[in-house]
Amino acid sequence: MSLRTIIVATLTLAVAPAAAEWQPNLKLGIMELHPRYQAKATYDDNIYRVSPDQADGTRVGCLAGNANACSGGKRGSWYMSNDVGLDVMLPIGETHKVSAGYGARFDSYDKQARANNAVHQTAKFEYLFSGAVLNARLWDNYVKTQDAAYNPNNQASVAGNATIGGELASRQDRWGNTAGAYLEYALGEKFFFGADAADTRTKYRRPDLAAILDSSAQSYGFKTGYKVLPKTRVFGSLHRGITHYSAGRQGANHKDWLADFGAEGEFTAKLKGRLQTGFSVRRYDNYDHVRVGESTTTTNWTAGVGLNYKPGARTTIDLSATRGLADSTGVRWTISNTVALAVTQDIGKLTAKVDGAVTIDKYSDSQTIPAAGGMTASRRDDTYTGGVGFNYAFTKWLSASADYRHTRRHSIFTWEYNYKDNTTSFGLKAAF
Repeated sequence: MSLRTIIVATLTLAVAPAAAEWQPNLKLGIMELHPRYQAKATYDDNIYRVSPDQADGTRVGCLAGNANACSGGKRGSWYMSNDVGLDVMLPIGETHKVSAGYGARFDSYDKQARANNAVHQTAKFEYLFSGAVLNARLWDNYVKTQDAAYNPNNQASVAGNATIGGELASRQDRWGNTAGAYLEYALGEKFFFGADAADTRTKYRRPDLAAILDSSAQSYGFKTGYKVLPKTRVFGSLHRGITHYSAGRQGANHKDWLADFGAEGEFTAKLKGRLQTGFSVRRYDNYDHVRVGESTTTTNWTAGVGLNYKPGARTTIDLSATRGLADSTGVRWTISNTVALAVTQDIGKLTAKVDGAVTIDKYSDSQTIPAAGGMTASRRDDTYTGGVGFNYAFTKWLSASADYRHTRRHSIFTWEYNYKDNTTSFGLKAAF
């Protein structure tokens, strides 16, 4: 579907006379079917998320030699996303519920289509049991996707005919699967105890990437707490994590202890969510590969906040904040801190949203970047995002959207990792 088709269809619906509201009810017996389709056109003025080309012609992420074959640098492009999916829900009595879903998104780019066109697929399954004193959840989430066409964390620079490090601009196929279980038992009217376990696998198709990025991660632990209000409880949890990389990724395997404390539920009639803080202790394996003089153990403060506040019937304010460790190539880990705020306002059939976020990533080890003249430093990236969006509901199942988003990153390694990006999108969605 082209951008012109979307605009014509949207205008046609906007001027059409109002009709009786129709909400489809798709069922097979007691099974509910919820199909969806969305077509979205987006213009991205920096699809590779890189710094502008330099005055001498140096361009980030280019093929060596032939300027006409350069597949990197700052480039803008329109692209179309066609997103289709189906969710199925099957209630079994009053205590059991099974749900499953499948989705696929097809991205088609105007510029350098061979490098950028991609297909993303997701599948999910969930089983819920709700009893008088026992609750249980089993789930499995699968994704088969293609990473962004260019990874600005692995830079390549070309000045004349010389290529300095990095990869070419091409998408990398991978799949991931996460399966887990949670069991919670009520100890009287106030206390509860829960146990959970999860397993995550990630696999890349390209052999050289598979050697350093293929991984498996397991976590298991318990959660217990006390109900202080009818819909609010305080809790504490302790988990063990084990992460293993393929043999080609030396010094990256690690084991973690994670302790968390917090409160969750409805704090007031207008405020609900989750407040959580704690710490993580990580110990790396393969001690011989850890840099000389550096500890194999790191202890860090962690946090997670997710609050939803409704000051009025038509206004919603969402605040989130996270702090935690993330694995990173080139160094052992990254400490990532993010704060995000979104305000949504309903105006009849029109919904307006304004949001913004700040992320600060601090890398554990110093790095030397050849393209930066051999500069050695501990990398830090500050990323700022902000946007505005509008959604208009023609009916309960058909809506149109328009969105704008600006992103910029400031890094210690200025030219190698700084970038600015603007995206503008128009979409049409049918969801039953």
